[in-house]
Amino acid sequence: MNNEMSRTGSSRILRPERLQRILELVATEGNVTVAQLTELFQVSGTSIRRDLNELVRQGKAKRVHGGVVGSPKAVDEWSFQERLRAHHEEKIRIGQVAAGLIRDNSTLFLDSGTTTLEVARHIGPMNHLFVVTDSLAVMRELGPRPGVTATLVGGLYNHSSVSTGGPLAVANLRQFHGDLLILGVDGVDIAHGLTGNQPLEVESLRTMIERVDSVVLVADSSKIGRVAFTQIAPLTAADTFVTDRGADPCTLAAFREAGIDVLVA
Repeated sequence: MNNEMSRTGSSRILRPERLQRILELVATEGNVTVAQLTELFQVSGTSIRRDLNELVRQGKAKRVHGGVVGSPKAVDEWSFQERLRAHHEEKIRIGQVAAGLIRDNSTLFLDSGTTTLEVARHIGPMNHLFVVTDSLAVMRELGPRPGVTATLVGGLYNHSSVSTGGPLAVANLRQFHGDLLILGVDGVDIAHGLTGNQPLEVESLRTMIERVDSVVLVADSSKIGRVAFTQIAPLTAADTFVTDRGADPCTLAAFREAGIDVLVA
């Protein structure tokens, strides 16, 4: 159980509040297990399974072996600003390191993750950088910059990620070729690869991966080992992985063995 879950507290609470807390954990952690929740709330496994079944019935979670992962509805209830504040210091350091990989006179794809936004904030002065993004937040950050030409792809608006998605976004992305993609995800796992909680954006992310020469994955250490709602791509779709010092060294060694260049911020 990680620090974020342990801070939730383990005193006995009424079921409605427990359901809400489980929903918040699912949204922030990506996946939670029956064993973790039993320890956290000090109730029986039967009670927790009943809670999880109720969240699944409401469409707020999806059952997996041993627990649940978040559904789009659950994630929508966890706002963009709240996700931006989570692990903020780690995201700043990751943003600084990843921004250093961006070269002038190149075409850069940036997705709509909160860690990706920190990368955009740390991009230094450029003479000519062409940016393609589905993120309104990234567009606001880079659009006014001297030396940057930014394109926002069209599509359906997703308020929870402040981004565009859907078939129109995919069609727009297919018009471009990029040198580099900075990609943020909700889960990074050796077996399950790169996963996310926004099905509307998955095809856009897959298209971005297909349309670039190199992929830089940016994710803080809390995302490692998570399996989110929808698979985006296998782990080896990433050429470089930038994470923080909280990451388990053995897991990072496994990533390196898979052929990924790992940078620790």
